[in-house]
Amino acid sequence: MARTRMPSSVEALQELVLRQQEELDAKQAIIEESCAKIEAKAATIEANAATITEQAELIAIFREWKRLIDSQRFGSRSEKLPPEQGRLFNEAELEAAAGEDAEPDREILVPVHTRQRRRGRRPLPDFLPVDERIHDLPESEKVCANDVSHVLVEIGRESSDQLKLIPARIEIVRYIRPKYACPQCKQGVKIAPMPKLPIPKSLATPSLLAHVATSKYVDALPLYRQEKIFQRLGLDLSRATLASWMVKMGALVEPLLDRLRTEVREGGFVQCDETPFQVLKEPGKRAQSQSYLWALRGGSSDHPLIFYEYDPSRSAEVPKRLLRGFQGYLQTDGYEGYTSLGREPGIVHVGCWAHARRKFDEALRGQPKTKKKGVKPKAKESKARQALSQIQALYRIERELREATPEERYRKRSVKCVGFSRG
Repeated sequence: MARTRMPSSVEALQELVLRQQEELDAKQAIIEESCAKIEAKAATIEANAATITEQAELIAIFREWKRLIDSQRFGSRSEKLPPEQGRLFNEAELEAAAGEDAEPDREILVPVHTRQRRRGRRPLPDFLPVDERIHDLPESEKVCANDVSHVLVEIGRESSDQLKLIPARIEIVRYIRPKYACPQCKQGVKIAPMPKLPIPKSLATPSLLAHVATSKYVDALPLYRQEKIFQRLGLDLSRATLASWMVKMGALVEPLLDRLRTEVREGGFVQCDETPFQVLKEPGKRAQSQSYLWALRGGSSDHPLIFYEYDPSRSAEVPKRLLRGFQGYLQTDGYEGYTSLGREPGIVHVGCWAHARRKFDEALRGQPKTKKKGVKPKAKESKARQALSQIQALYRIERELREATPEERYRKRSVKCVGFSRG
């Protein structure tokens, strides 16, 4: 009987082991499935956390943009208040009040000495003509008040000056050319040639053209205002006529512009910038499209020159053409079109502090304001504020060196700015 039971016990044990193994495998599968689910949930949580972080960063950027847009829309757009803004209608009253409230004497600090600036009328130019008008006593009053037999003698003179304005006067320059002919042959008429005029068959003399151009481009008087001014003088000159003169004058001054552009590039330091504006009825472009006016500023430091040129494009080829042959320092804003010029041989491309500062100012405007009223954030709380503070200190150094020569300015900069970034 014992021999017959042993196999069955072994089989039962084997079956038990198999069942336990199956249970263990099932539990292992459940554990592996649970681990997979946990890993999947962890990955989902990590992805959600990354999304939340990204969205939080985007929300912070959008909030900065909103604060910046609100500042640009409702606040002051310029970083510094222009002196002419807000004084269009009360300029005379403000200047008169400032003159009355000014101190009679004030010290002005000059690098080498101290001088006094006193109130009073500025001296009149010596080149102005003088119309002397003598206001003398009548002969009956040139006697002594104590004894009429004593005749008074002149012991000196007092003079006071005033300015008189002679209104503009227009004259007609009439060229009269006699004609000559032979009374016998009745042919071969001779006449003197006309003097060379800036614009042939035109009413404009060189003086009138110079006046119109100076009024428009120096005194900022548009042609329609000049048209009214000429009407008050009794002359009818339409805007179309004035505009035609200005266009033709552009061709006349081409040699002068070429010389001006050459001298601008010979200084070794040039500032370049472009300004967009719209040109109506421009061939090949819509009226809503933008064209550009390019400006070059250079020449010698004591006599800087400014050259303007129009181009419908903002391509980098425009400054390359304008600066062909230039070698030295080129200062521009952050427009990418100037980057390729910095790779040209002999040209060192430098940036502009004003444009760099503007980015920090925009970053500061986009930051949230302090919760406590009247409490300003500390400088260490904002990198933008730190940068603005350092730039302000650099500007202070530049103001102190404004009257210095370039060599002296470079030497003093080297001393004052040592270790500046660590200060």
